[in-house]
Amino acid sequence: MRHRSIFLPLLIIFLVLSLANAGLAILIASHLALTPIEERLLQASAFLFFALQMIAPCIQMFTRKGFSPNKFWEILNWYSCVALGALSTMVVTAVALELPLAIAIQFYPKLQTHSLFHVIWIAVFGTIAFATLTIGVAQANVGPKIKKVHVPIQGLPKSFDGYRIVQISDLHVSALIGRRYTQKVVNTINSLDADIVALTGDFVDGSVDQLRYRIAPLADIKHKDGRYFVTGNHEYYHDALEWIDEHRRLGNQVLLNEHKLISRGDDKIAVAGTIDRAGKYFIKEHKEDISKAIEGLEPEIIKVLLAHHPNCHDEAAAKGIHLQLSGHTHGGQFFPWQAIVRLVHTHYNGLSKQRSMWIYVNPGTGFWGPPIRTTIPAEVTLLILKAVA
Repeated sequence: MRHRSIFLPLLIIFLVLSLANAGLAILIASHLALTPIEERLLQASAFLFFALQMIAPCIQMFTRKGFSPNKFWEILNWYSCVALGALSTMVVTAVALELPLAIAIQFYPKLQTHSLFHVIWIAVFGTIAFATLTIGVAQANVGPKIKKVHVPIQGLPKSFDGYRIVQISDLHVSALIGRRYTQKVVNTINSLDADIVALTGDFVDGSVDQLRYRIAPLADIKHKDGRYFVTGNHEYYHDALEWIDEHRRLGNQVLLNEHKLISRGDDKIAVAGTIDRAGKYFIKEHKEDISKAIEGLEPEIIKVLLAHHPNCHDEAAAKGIHLQLSGHTHGGQFFPWQAIVRLVHTHYNGLSKQRSMWIYVNPGTGFWGPPIRTTIPAEVTLLILKAVA
């Protein structure tokens, strides 16, 4: 039954990658004057490139709880994910070069038969694709940057003026992101003097048994008023109940449609958290419920909502949330996905407003899929609340 359930998505991935690789190979071949032997070598290289790309999806599909039996398979999985990112980068680069040149050829038909034109095309294509991929891989693996954001909140008690919330999201500890990276994230957080730390989901791609050692440094995060965790969709792919128990063991307070009050003298603010909206497809009782998360709170109390998926913003604003902290989008990670994310999500990266509510979408503290980030670096966010009249 398990293999039947994954056959269709795997077939779709196979077909999409086949078409993308075939189209790319044909386009590159059109700019090269190849002998029959060279043409076969190009075809063989394209096939091997495609085969490498298929390894990572197969690992993910056939081993839903993650896959890292030994170092060899981890390394192969890493190169497969890089190959997937390389394909995306190469296709985008090729299209970006081909479209304006196709227009130019309409006015100057001789360009198409000029050998220098094809040499320049291949050189520019190779340089841009290689440079983009190299920079993207380097930026993804260097670790997160700190982004400081001031959030003015009307009615915030003076005792909470300057309150420091550190948010991390979408860490995606896996065969590609290990303990060293997690420790780097924890060291960054611990340099920020956090009052609370918000962990807004998608922290793992694997089982507790496989990743417990890699995620363990989270237990060393320093704070004054608590670490608060909410589930993301990826927790549900890998036995969310086990991960909820593991986060509690690490000392994180898990908010499952509930809230906690934080006091400064007589003043209070509330930190609420919702179950991820994907939860209902895996566990019947796990449904996103903002009303339940803030149940019993006075309307005037300042409410900070942790919700992995940002698209609950309409309901959150209507229910009087003052600040929503989300993740999920990764900011797109790398082009063209950055552009696609903007079409799907109203709030996809950074600080913005939904009516009177502020929403901050963390673009991810790690990465997912291809270990690539371009223009949107991984981030540890320091949000400083500011009281305004």
